[in-house]
Amino acid sequence: MSDTLFIKISDITVSDCQLKIKFDFSKELSKYFFKNSFEIFYDQNIENVDESILSIPAVLALVPIAWACGAELFVDKLDESCFRSLKNLRKVYSNYFPKFSSSGDIHVQKIISNRFNNNRNSLLFSGGLDSVISYVRNKDKNPILITVLRPEEFPENFEFHNKIKNLHKKFAEEEEKEIHFIESKDWSGDNNTINDGLLRENFLTAGNWWPQVSHGLVLLGLCAPLTVEKIGNIALASSYSHNFDYSIPHGSHWLAENDFSWGDIHVSYDTPDLTRQDKIRVLKKYPKYQQYLRVCVSANVLGTELKNCGNCEKCMRTITGLILEEINPNKCNFDVKNDFLNELKKLLLRGNLSIGNINLWHDIQNHIPNVINDNEITRRFNSKQFFEWFSDFNLSEYKLIMHKPSKQKKLLRSLRKNGIVWTCKNIIRQLKTK
Repeated sequence: MSDTLFIKISDITVSDCQLKIKFDFSKELSKYFFKNSFEIFYDQNIENVDESILSIPAVLALVPIAWACGAELFVDKLDESCFRSLKNLRKVYSNYFPKFSSSGDIHVQKIISNRFNNNRNSLLFSGGLDSVISYVRNKDKNPILITVLRPEEFPENFEFHNKIKNLHKKFAEEEEKEIHFIESKDWSGDNNTINDGLLRENFLTAGNWWPQVSHGLVLLGLCAPLTVEKIGNIALASSYSHNFDYSIPHGSHWLAENDFSWGDIHVSYDTPDLTRQDKIRVLKKYPKYQQYLRVCVSANVLGTELKNCGNCEKCMRTITGLILEEINPNKCNFDVKNDFLNELKKLLLRGNLSIGNINLWHDIQNHIPNVINDNEITRRFNSKQFFEWFSDFNLSEYKLIMHKPSKQKKLLRSLRKNGIVWTCKNIIRQLKTK
């Protein structure tokens, strides 16, 4: 093992609801890790869960790094179905990411065949548009809801998490559904284990590591220990439709091409027949769920309610889609002024809106009707004039001319948002990886 690149899961410990996983790696790979452990908290005791399942959260987080670097991944025990699923998934990832190495394999000392004979359905529920529509599609199956709480962009996230918990508990109570929460600080923020930035720089041609590569695997892996008692199927909501033309791979779309499971627990890729604008049309039919919409990781934590920021590209795109379907975005956790579309038009004309995936805006264009209805929403936001203009706007030639912020502006923004301690720690960590 000393003659080759390696990652080895070295220790797995459980105490009541807490799971700790330590791993080792060859010196050459140290630049891709800020630390060598994961710590995950569940809301039920997992001490009786077999190690072959407990290892899954770490394996699914580490395997794309091993594939990218051409490293051997070693684990003492792993579920047989998960091991087989990863072998098949390797081919999909090779097609997605041409910079990934063709070498490196998964080595398991003891493969365990697990069978749980569970029959309950479950789904990952973030409150985002995808998960809300996934719930609408599956609510008659009485699904168990699972919310994964990550630090997102907030170093002090307790208040943020409590607000999400309260919001989702309220949703579950109103719908008479069971809900569980999983917490971990290891995939974002100050406590991140993995150096996403350097992985992106070295192995991706576009996009970011979390959304493009790892988020689907990480979220599913976190759920594995929670599923062994009741759950037979877990649904992960699609972000793209089956026929969506996307130029940047997505970290969960591989489920559209690959069956995935652990034990006899099957993972399903839910609602891939719908585009994002199609999902907004479904949401229009269910106004009582609109108040729970949380599409933005920068949601405001200061007030008594969670509010989407309304300023990022994802928020602006979602607001535009909501107005197109004659849904008042202010009833969907947004605070939107009446001149929003007029300001958006200015941003687009100036090339000042940083668009991550242009095809999602094409999706909005494709749903603009020939005749815009005259009603309270269209008059309020002056949407008739905007969508008549936007329907002919050439997105294919859209060029972003917004300048990147200077290092000084980035530093000041971080100080205002995260404080001096977090900012200094982050600078030190970045220097260590260079």
